Amino acid sequence: MNNNLRKYFIMSSFLLFASSCTTYTKNQNNHQRFTTKQLEIANNLVKKNSKVSFLKKALTHHNSYYKAVHDDLENLLNTVSLNLKNKNLKEAKKSAIKHLNNDADLMDEIKKYATSLNNINDDEMITRFGYNRTSLILRKAAELLENDNYFDAIIAGKFPNNFKFSWKSLTFLSGVENFDDKGTIAISALAASIIYLLDENELKKNLYNHSSIIYNESTTELLAQNPELLAKLQKNYYLFSKDKNIISKIYEGYEFGGDKDLEKINNPKFVPFDCATGIDYLLGIKQDQFYTYHLASYHNEFFKQNAVYWKSNDWKTKEQIAKTLKPIKPKSLSHLKPGNIISWRDLNDKTSLIDPKGYVGNSGHIGIVIGFDGDDLYYISWARDLETKNKSGIGIDALSISKAESSSLNNKLAIFNFEAK
Repeated sequence: MNNNLRKYFIMSSFLLFASSCTTYTKNQNNHQRFTTKQLEIANNLVKKNSKVSFLKKALTHHNSYYKAVHDDLENLLNTVSLNLKNKNLKEAKKSAIKHLNNDADLMDEIKKYATSLNNINDDEMITRFGYNRTSLILRKAAELLENDNYFDAIIAGKFPNNFKFSWKSLTFLSGVENFDDKGTIAISALAASIIYLLDENELKKNLYNHSSIIYNESTTELLAQNPELLAKLQKNYYLFSKDKNIISKIYEGYEFGGDKDLEKINNPKFVPFDCATGIDYLLGIKQDQFYTYHLASYHNEFFKQNAVYWKSNDWKTKEQIAKTLKPIKPKSLSHLKPGNIISWRDLNDKTSLIDPKGYVGNSGHIGIVIGFDGDDLYYISWARDLETKNKSGIGIDALSISKAESSSLNNKLAIFNFEAK
C-alpha cells in the first residue's frame, strides 16, 4: 500500500471516531440561546418524565455535576480573594491577562500539532488535544478581566453581577435567554479568569482539587516526537506541571473524544466525556466502550440491513452493546419514549470511509430522550455547539439539553434507536 493510500485509510478510520459527537439542528449555522418559553417546555417534560430510570440517571448526574461546578467556583472565588489581599491588584490583573493570552496561543500550537499526527495509536488523545476549546475559553477570560466591574467582583470573592448560575436548573446548550449561563462560555471563562489570578504557589495547592472544572492530561506521548514544543510548554504554559508533563484544560462536563482512563473512571470526582463515552458511563461500561458508528453497525446488523462497519478488534465492543442495549425500531421518532437512546449518523457527508461492507457515515451524535413538544425533540447529552468555532461566544461544549426538529432529523440523518436493558 503506498503512503498516500495508507494515510487515507488512517484518517478515514479516525474520522469515524473524531466526529462522533456532532449535534444537529435545522439552523446549525445560527445556533441561538434557548428562549424562556423553551425552558418552560423542557422543565415540564422533565417534571413529567424524570422518574424514567435511564433518564433519571442522566438527570441525577447532570445535577451532581453542576452542583460540584458551583461549589468549586465558590471555593475558587474565596481562595483568590484571600490570595490577592495585600498584593498589587493592577499587576495581578495584568499578569493574568498576559498568561491567558499566551496560553491560548500555545494551545493553538498544540492543536495544530495534534491534528497533524497520524502515527499515534490513541485516537481519543489526538481528538482531545486537537479539537478542544481551551484557547477560545482563555481568550474570553482575558477579555472579561479587562472589565473593571467583573475584576472587582472576583477579587471581592463574589460572582460577577451579570453572571447567572443556578445548579438546580436545567442546562441548555448555548444557555437560556436572560436566565442562566450554564452551557455557555461564561462558566469556563469565569473559572479560567479566577484560576489565572492565583499565584504559582497557590495554584499548585488548588489546581488538582477542582476536577469538575479542570481536566488534567499528560502530554508525554503526544509530544514524544516534538521536544521543542514540550520544552516551550514547560517554560511558558501557566497551567503546566513540569515534573509530570501534565497540562490542564478547563471544561464544562464535555471533552471532545472523552476520557477512557480506567483509573479516572473508577475513582472519579467527575470525568469529562463526549456524547458516546457519557452514555457508556451511565450504562456502566468501563472497557471496550462504543461510539456512534458501533451503534449504527449493531442496529443495522440486528435488523438485517446492509450498512455495517466493524473494525477487526470491535468484537468486545459488540458484546458490550449486546449486554446493555436493545435495538428498537419505532414507527416514527414521535413514538420514542422518554429514556430511550437516540443515536444518528450523517450519511449525506460523502467524505468519510466507504467500507466494502457498507457505509455508516462520518459524523454522528447520541442522547437520551426527554420528550416531545409537537415536532420538537428534547434530549440530554454531552454535546458541543458548533457555532463556537465561529467565536460567537454563545455556546460551549457542555453536558446539556438540546432540541431538534424530528422531521429535519428524519430527512437528513440515519437514526438508530435503543433502550437500556
